[in-house]
Amino acid sequence: MNEEYQEYFKDNFVLTSKEVHQIGFRLAKESGLNEVFAVDWDKDVPGVTDLVQ
Repeated sequence: MNEEYQEYFKDNFVLTSKEVHQIGFRLAKESGLNEVFAVDWDKDVPGVTDLVQ
C-alpha cells in the first residue's frame, strides 16, 4: 500500500474507487504524511452504536 501511496504523493498514481485511495490517500497527502498504515477495526465499543448488523 505504501508503494502506491508514495507514487500518489509524487503525482504518479491515479486513484481507484477503493476507499483507502479515495479517503486514506487523499487525507494522508493533505496532511503531509510520508506513509500510511491500514487498520481494520472490528470490536464493540460501549456507547457506540453498531451500524453493521
